[in-house]
Amino acid sequence: MGNSIPQAYAQIYAPLATCVVPLYHAHTHMIDREAYLKELAERTKTSHIYRKYQATGVALAELLQDKKHTALYIKLAKQANNEELIRIAKTITEKKDISNYGAYFMKVIQQEKIISLHPHGKTDK
Repeated sequence: MGNSIPQAYAQIYAPLATCVVPLYHAHTHMIDREAYLKELAERTKTSHIYRKYQATGVALAELLQDKKHTALYIKLAKQANNEELIRIAKTITEKKDISNYGAYFMKVIQQEKIISLHPHGKTDK
């Protein structure tokens, strides 16, 4: 059993093996916490966008100045017409009298029946 711990760490942290600072110290069976956190911080700087709807969701969050709800916009982009969502967001951001673009955007897409929201955040096309 004594040898299985290092193998388990090696399997779990294999993707991190490319970093310059060793994350796992074989002689202590410990992971260097600082190096691990530094590697995670570096990973967050890279893009994790793989599909068109994800890029659309991120663009919506930026247009509406609402990065806090990026995941919501990605979900909306996955379920609705992306071009329509972008068109509405651009129209809304052109209006200078709106204080919360994100909330107004949600109201507009509900009124235009682009997507209907059920209680508890469930969505339906």
